[in-house]
Amino acid sequence: MYIISSIPSHDCFKLPNVCVSSLEDLEAFKNSLSTYFYDKFSEVWYCKKPFQNGHDAITGRISLDNRSWVNSIKHSHHIEQVWNCSHREIERLNEHSNAIYLRASREGWARQYHIDDLRVPSREYKDKVIEGFRQTAISIEQNKEKIEQFEGFLKEIGIHELCLEYMLSQKGFSFIDWDTSNDTKVINHVFPTKEKSYVL
Repeated sequence: MYIISSIPSHDCFKLPNVCVSSLEDLEAFKNSLSTYFYDKFSEVWYCKKPFQNGHDAITGRISLDNRSWVNSIKHSHHIEQVWNCSHREIERLNEHSNAIYLRASREGWARQYHIDDLRVPSREYKDKVIEGFRQTAISIEQNKEKIEQFEGFLKEIGIHELCLEYMLSQKGFSFIDWDTSNDTKVINHVFPTKEKSYVL
């Protein structure tokens, strides 16, 4: 499967994207382009997701909340993940979805997760999905120091929520994207420029 992202001329976050896994999908994307597409978007990027028969690929996201002024955050870490499809399926999830899905939460680092929702095609698949979740949870915990450094930077500029997207496949675990409530503010602090026309 390929993910095609359209890059706007001025914005740099929440990019529109399309999942393509067949020639029909690619043709549908081409037909959806309006005459104004090239006025609004300056580039088109794509990446390949290596889904193969017999090899599960897990994609998901963890949301972290570090608001210190809140006395008690019951679940400050939230994980959602799906199997063998794009993480965008999480956003489209409904009662009719066929995606293998797991949602879990915990109170913070080094705490135990509670599985809040689990959707599997069969009872036999349940153990496999939970084991995959355990692997991703361990991998995230192993990156705790780096994530906390990023969270500390965000907190200094007034941003208290972070979402990290990740993938676990036969090639291993990796983070593939990040989002905040104000990505433009983050980018302008990381890459300061003389012109601040995009600062919100």
